[in-house]
Amino acid sequence: SSSTVGISRPVHSAVRPHPCTRRAAAMKLVAALFVACAGSVAVASPVERVVNLLKDLKEKLEVDEKTEQKVYDKYACWCEKTTERK
Repeated sequence: SSSTVGISRPVHSAVRPHPCTRRAAAMKLVAALFVACAGSVAVASPVERVVNLLKDLKEKLEVDEKTEQKVYDKYACWCEKTTERK
């Protein structure tokens, strides 16, 4: 039979984390609280969100309209030139 020898280790009553670790944890906590507070203040009502979506859609449609008009004008010009050559 084999016998094992017990190894005793010193027991620490309190293990303190490194100061940088505590500082990083505190910074993360503050950042999380800031984001939570900022998010709760900036919440828009459903009606406001719909209005903002419609405004964004209107702006996008206006840009698309200008782009499509340029493409159409170029195509129409090509058609006229091609028809004249035939």
